[in-house]
Amino acid sequence: ILRTITAGVPLTAYLEMLVSTLLVIFVGAKAVHRYYRPDLTVPDIPMLILSPLGIGRGVG
Repeated sequence: ILRTITAGVPLTAYLEMLVSTLLVIFVGAKAVHRYYRPDLTVPDIPMLILSPLGIGRGVG
């Protein structure tokens, strides 16, 4: 079994760093999203934008 990884770091220390880093990233993202409360609704796209793309031709 591999007991150390690159630079002689023990596997348990590496896994502890990995888990704690991921936990801090997730908690930070959650805190930012709770503070800023992003609007995740999808707005209606007007037909003026879609018509030049060839979408919705012949409608209305």
